[in-house]
Amino acid sequence: MPQRLLFDPPARMVHRSDLPTSVGAALRLVPRLGALHEQVLEAFGREGAMDDERLEQLPQFERYGPSTIRKRRSELYQAGKLERSGVHRNSRGQTMTVWDRCSRNDRSTLRSYGTSLV
Repeated sequence: MPQRLLFDPPARMVHRSDLPTSVGAALRLVPRLGALHEQVLEAFGREGAMDDERLEQLPQFERYGPSTIRKRRSELYQAGKLERSGVHRNSRGQTMTVWDRCSRNDRSTLRSYGTSLV
């Protein structure tokens, strides 16, 4: 059975004017992205709510750059798989959004979510 993807490949990965080699490269990357999306979702299931900084520091993501993991988390949020669950201050005093797996699938309630410092 083929893997079900969250996104329509290679949508948003290439531009109309890109060369066929760029489109081919994007298509070859899609299966790995699907696996990384699954790993990120599994991490939230195992670890619970966390900010991007904590997510990036998990051992299974040490070989990836921070922007790679943040992008996958962002895509999962856009796909309705993750939601904002609050905010907190990290060790440097920066306000960070805390993310968690969606408790419901209604995107309209997610968009109007209010956050407070925890």
